Amino acid sequence: MSDSRINPRLAVSWRSAVQVVPGRIVPSKIVNFSAAGIQMQIGVMLKEKQDYQMMMEVPSPRDASVRT
Repeated sequence: MSDSRINPRLAVSWRSAVQVVPGRIVPSKIVNFSAAGIQMQIGVMLKEKQDYQMMMEVPSPRDASVRT
């Protein structure tokens, strides 16, 4: 199946985290990204139309290790 999006997605496995409320940071994982956005897996339900602070680790292209 081809991805005919304007901004094709790239599959990744990057560590990330989301601050769901002040003082509570939940680990998550970035599974794909494009110039237009990301797809993330997280173990809690996030509310729609709410802003969250997030952090993600973008490994160096020279780093051959898998970071999950």
